[in-house]
Amino acid sequence: MAEANSSVNKRAVQVLAPPSLTSCVDVVNRATAPYHNERPIRGAVISFDFKYPSSIFYVQKEPVLKFDLNFMIEIEDEYHMPIEIQAVEANYFNLDNNIAELLNDSEHFPEPTVSPINGKVEIQMHPPKTYGNWSDNNVRFVVLANSYPSNIRITVSTMNGTHQLQRAFIGASRPYTASSPDEDKLRKLLCWTAGLGYIELFKAYLDQLPAGLESEDAFGMTPFSWAAQNGRDEVVRLALQQAGSICSRRRTARGPAPLEAAARGKHNNLFMKFLKWIKYLESPIAINTILEPDEIPKDVPDLTNDDIEREIQSAIRNEQTVTIQKLVEVLRDRQGRRDEQKRWLAKRMVEAAEDGELFLVQALRSCGADVNCIDDSQVTPLMGAMNKGKTKVAEYLIFQGATDTHNRALHIAVINKQHSTIRALLQVKTLKEGATKNELLRIADDNKDSTTLMLLKLEKGTEKLATLTDLDEEVDKLFEATVVTFSENQSPEFKELSVQNLWEQSQDIFDFTDGPNFKWFHLPANNMKWAEPYFPVG
Repeated sequence: MAEANSSVNKRAVQVLAPPSLTSCVDVVNRATAPYHNERPIRGAVISFDFKYPSSIFYVQKEPVLKFDLNFMIEIEDEYHMPIEIQAVEANYFNLDNNIAELLNDSEHFPEPTVSPINGKVEIQMHPPKTYGNWSDNNVRFVVLANSYPSNIRITVSTMNGTHQLQRAFIGASRPYTASSPDEDKLRKLLCWTAGLGYIELFKAYLDQLPAGLESEDAFGMTPFSWAAQNGRDEVVRLALQQAGSICSRRRTARGPAPLEAAARGKHNNLFMKFLKWIKYLESPIAINTILEPDEIPKDVPDLTNDDIEREIQSAIRNEQTVTIQKLVEVLRDRQGRRDEQKRWLAKRMVEAAEDGELFLVQALRSCGADVNCIDDSQVTPLMGAMNKGKTKVAEYLIFQGATDTHNRALHIAVINKQHSTIRALLQVKTLKEGATKNELLRIADDNKDSTTLMLLKLEKGTEKLATLTDLDEEVDKLFEATVVTFSENQSPEFKELSVQNLWEQSQDIFDFTDGPNFKWFHLPANNMKWAEPYFPVG
């Protein structure tokens, strides 16, 4: 990419800037875009990376503000005339390009103030909102200009700054030649502009590297995914137009699909818009709006229940658990009154159990479905799963508290030699001596099933799921559980706590629907049976 740019650029761009402050200035000639022969484009995209310590805003580690840091960028063409500025954005960035961490840290730093004026851009960096021991601030300015530049001058001033600070951060400017970003830098700029929602700059960089839209970064995220997760409507709509609906549902090697990223985010409106745009892309309908070829309109008709059901099936195939739960919530809320919602949840719970759709069963459970509900045919989810041979779903339901009335599920499991299901049923319910047990032993003996015979004779259930009262307080003091939560966009989170505390926090600790990749549990040996119902099976 750098070689291609340099072959088209007719002149070098001279930059005059303080070297102690400026870490990188990259210029992209928009005429080098792969599609420029079809739709000629003039101008340039210029990115400026700066670095300065947070401590310069404070006096001797005291939370007393010293000044704002003011940058003035002047851009001229080869005739030393000011170049028109079409768009400009300024924000912080991380060296590892972790957009999620950047947005989490944004609460500490006020947004820069940006003022483009006649070929000049004035940017004011404000002090952090709270005093802290932060390291260097990495700040990026990106300017979209209508002509290719020849000269760029960067000056820095301070309000109430001392002479010493001016010498350290403002003086000693020297000229050098700006570079052209390589493909790796272009990918980072695509992620940065997509994640922060800078649509015009995103378009310009996407013109340079169309394939970068689906490029996976170190966090398993693509520019498309970053935009979806952070609620950037316009970027998502453009990315969907470029990449198509298949890409929107396809996960990367280490991260979520863009649609799943939208489900994990906090922007429910975008998630629903995203689904409606996908539907329009796959089944275009007449819209009273003049559109460009392949353009998706902002406003499209709402989704029908059948549309949502199809999306649920697609999410099940792709194992996108958060998307499944979001869609189930939408359908549940459309049922109206609470009793109608309860009836719908029961019907869908039994159907999902019969189909062996474990992810859907888990989502319905999280949305309020009772594991012992019955549908209009008086079938429970457990019996629906057992009748259809869906053992993973059956075991999940058992450990969620499903009741095996009259040992019917156990009878089916013994006939079909479903050993893990037999074990699960016997662990939560004692099989008493009598006609039922003798009949099951006879069936196992006729089947020459020694494993089932052993389980029926030796497995001693508790007659109920273990509860907090089953713990031994004295033993509990000697053991701790460790829980590690792994997510794509942040460092692993470690928690060490006693079994007592683990129980008290169980609703949060065992919550698998908030977007983590997975959780790792190291549980002590002292009576952890109470925890089994919280683990999804599969």
